[in-house]
Parts: sequence; structure tokens; C-alpha cells
Amino acid sequence: MTTHFIGRESELEILEKQMLNPDPSFIALYGRHRIGKTETILHFCQLHSIKYIEFTGKFEQTRKAQIKSFLVQIARANPKFKKRKADDWLDAFGILREYLDELNNDKKFVIFIDELPWMDTQRSGLLSEMGDFWNTYCSRRPNIMLIVCGSAASYMLKKVIRNKGPLHGRLIRKLPMEQFDLYDTKRFLNSQGCDHYSHKAIINIYMALGGIAKYLKAVDKSMTPQQAIHDICFSKHALLK
Repeated sequence: MTTHFIGRESELEILEKQMLNPDPSFIALYGRHRIGKTETILHFCQLHSIKYIEFTGKFEQTRKAQIKSFLVQIARANPKFKKRKADDWLDAFGILREYLDELNNDKKFVIFIDELPWMDTQRSGLLSEMGDFWNTYCSRRPNIMLIVCGSAASYMLKKVIRNKGPLHGRLIRKLPMEQFDLYDTKRFLNSQGCDHYSHKAIINIYMALGGIAKYLKAVDKSMTPQQAIHDICFSKHALLK
């Protein structure tokens, strides 16, 4: 089901200000799973016709697998890099630099690293190399917006936002993302075709599911609010069972 993008006006406004900033931007976005972090960044890029490359950490995968996935995304963006290999994150970010060198420096470009905590495996050296990548490359490219994202708030706060090592003092903006409030929950449900629901029904759904876009999207407009809550929470194969 196609859903119009709803809400996140304040987050989008912050991102737009950074887009208009003539300097490079390093932004950390964090919030719980399913809250809409990835969708917000991709919508921002689409809204402003900004070219981007997206990297996503893989859950419980080795450093080798994370680096392979990283290189696959570069090769998808430019097939020229299809046969390139990297032994570590130093090599991987070196290949990313080569890819970026071929882009138009006059236009904003987003490097989006999603689920950074999953990508940063034990003793991987990722943060050190990412810090060097920012310090020696991105910080000298005014068109670059480096956005790192994670669902593990404790990791993002400790390892990125309060980092005492290579990332210390490098962030331009931290962007915590909360669940929808009641007003945006109503807007989201209306966009799903649930505009026939009463205010009381929307409050009941909000109390049961919270303002989590992933769960609200599962509400079946053909059901009554009570049936929808039962279907999502208590049926045999319920999403939230």
C-alpha cells in the first residue's frame, strides 16, 4: 500500500537548513526501530532531488560481510567499481573517496550510513576510519552531507555524539527522532484511508500501538478500530504478538 509521507516537519526543516549551508555537514540521527528514520532521510533526498548513496549495517554479520555490503552499494552506484575489493575499512573508505571524486562537486550529495551500530563490529576500526574520512576528505568538500543513523540510542550517544576520539567535536547536528504524537498519528492514519475513524478510536489505537509508523501502517482501514487492534496485537499471526 502506498502511503504519503506524513509529519517530520521539524526534522526535514533541520536537514534543509544543513542542505543550504555552504559548509559540509555531519549529522547523527537516532531513534528506536520502526520509527521512520530511514524513510525520513530518503524522503528528504527525494524532496530536494539530492543524489545519495546509502549504506546499511547488517545485523550480527562479520566485518568482512559488512565491508562487502559497503562495496556492493558503491558498485551499484557506479559499475566501474564492481570488481574492487577491500581488506579493511581503510581500503573501503578509500574506494568511497574514489567514487566521490568522480561526482559533480557543485551539487549537494548525501552519504547515508544506516544502522551504524550493526556495521561497527568488535574491533572493526570503523569509527576510526570514518573519522579520518570526515577529517581529511568530507570536511574539505562543501557539497557533502554525511548522515549516520542508528536505532541503538546508547551506542549513538556514547560512540558518536560523545565520542572522545576521531569523531570528537566533528558533528554539526544531532537529530533525535521520537515517535509520532497524537496529532501526527491521526494524520498518518488519515493518509492510510482511516479518516472515517473517530477521535476516540484514534486515541485507542495510539494507546495500543504508540506513534510508530511501522505499526500504524498495519492498521486495516476495512476493519473497525477494535478489530484492527485485535488483528495487530492478538490474532494468531499478529505483528505484535
